[in-house]
Amino acid sequence: MKDNPDCVILNSGETHNYHQPVSAKPSVVSVSSIDSDVSDRRDVREELYAGIFRRHRKTILTYMDRLHALSQIFGLIAIRFEHVARQKFW
Repeated sequence: MKDNPDCVILNSGETHNYHQPVSAKPSVVSVSSIDSDVSDRRDVREELYAGIFRRHRKTILTYMDRLHALSQIFGLIAIRFEHVARQKFW
């Protein structure tokens, strides 16, 4: 084990677990830096989604068309079932 005065061993049984001491002064974060971080993350996320959509556009549109067709079919089935149920049970 190395003698390192800047590190504190958390548990004497664990030889590889070192921890840097926490500064007594808390970190100061301004609201403007938080806002800029949020906007940066938002921009990165939007670019990522745009890239994914550009790359997989055909697949996404194909699935959307299939879902639309299925919703129309199930809508017709539901209407027919409702009509049949009214005739049988009322």
